[in-house]
Amino acid sequence: MQVYPCLLGDVVYPLQTYLMKNCKDRCDLDKVQFDNLMNHGHVFIENAFGSLKKWWHILKYLDKGFGPNMVVLQ
Repeated sequence: MQVYPCLLGDVVYPLQTYLMKNCKDRCDLDKVQFDNLMNHGHVFIENAFGSLKKWWHILKYLDKGFGPNMVVLQ
């Protein structure tokens, strides 16, 4: 099975081939476990950005909607 690169997104974003998001309905154990793993990934990424912001102060402006443009390369 080949795993493709993807982005983690919130439930409000539309599902795309490159975007993984939590399940809206958590009716079975598989979806609950998947959501728990996704939430762990979100926390990990948020902590990583927090660490980057401490070292590179220009990144603190990302929350305000201005700063360097970011491009995703594959």
